[in-house]
Amino acid sequence: MLLSKAQWVHDLRLAGGVGADSTRAWYASAFRSLIEQLSDPPLDQITLEQLRHWRAALMSNGRSPWTVDGYIRAIKIAFRWLADEGYLDQDPAERLKRPRLPDPDPKAVSKEDLQLLLAAARITSARNYAIICVLADTGVRAGGLVGMKLGNLHLDRDPPSAVVWEKGGGGYGKARRVFFSPRTVEALELHLATRPKSRSDAVFLGRTRRPLTVSGLRQVIKTLAERAGCKGNVTTHGFRHGAAIGMLENGLDLGTVSRLLGHSGIAVTHKFYARWSDDQLADRHRDHSWLPDEDSA
Repeated sequence: MLLSKAQWVHDLRLAGGVGADSTRAWYASAFRSLIEQLSDPPLDQITLEQLRHWRAALMSNGRSPWTVDGYIRAIKIAFRWLADEGYLDQDPAERLKRPRLPDPDPKAVSKEDLQLLLAAARITSARNYAIICVLADTGVRAGGLVGMKLGNLHLDRDPPSAVVWEKGGGGYGKARRVFFSPRTVEALELHLATRPKSRSDAVFLGRTRRPLTVSGLRQVIKTLAERAGCKGNVTTHGFRHGAAIGMLENGLDLGTVSRLLGHSGIAVTHKFYARWSDDQLADRHRDHSWLPDEDSA
């Protein structure tokens, strides 16, 4: 079986409901890069050395370390599945190491820009105001927000919450509950009172009264940021960063923030969000030092 045929077999697996379109496109891009490097050899003749040369070529072609890491991760997952399914006697990518990544700088929406966005959104529409409130309040991913259904929205319960479906299992197959503060509940109630009638049960609709898409959501945020005169780089995922950092700065423990964000483990939360400047560390040390202020003797 040629490598290109193996890609086709793996894509059939993803098309069976395991992966979203964006996930399939990412695997296809990784396979395409590998096929170009190796000239489409038989699958069982691929060696670890060839994969290492491919990794080196990726890193020398000016690709970001994040892209290289994503490609390698995709190929490692695909090859492991091909081996498990019997298409390979031995997985040549098992010992292929992923590159060391630089510490990511959190790209959070600033508090100042959040205030500007809330003011601009309130003027434009109840829908836009509710979107900003939900993003900032919950740290929900873009896919989770646009996929939110009326039947999974529970504003009259204590506590008010919603069930969203986000990344997991190769697509949007992971359900989690997000919770709303009173301001977000009020914003959602106002939005639902003015929401156009539609056959769709999506909470947020686009201009054609069909469910708002991820690209449509990004355009909403971009337009609002321009209208509000935001100074920072405002993205949908930036609200997630902002929510995480804001909760940590307000004293919420790392484990709870991790659960609220739907992370697979606390290490993910710590890596991306629990990063403090020296001044911030000094302030937190002063507020939380174990040493008493005065001798207790």
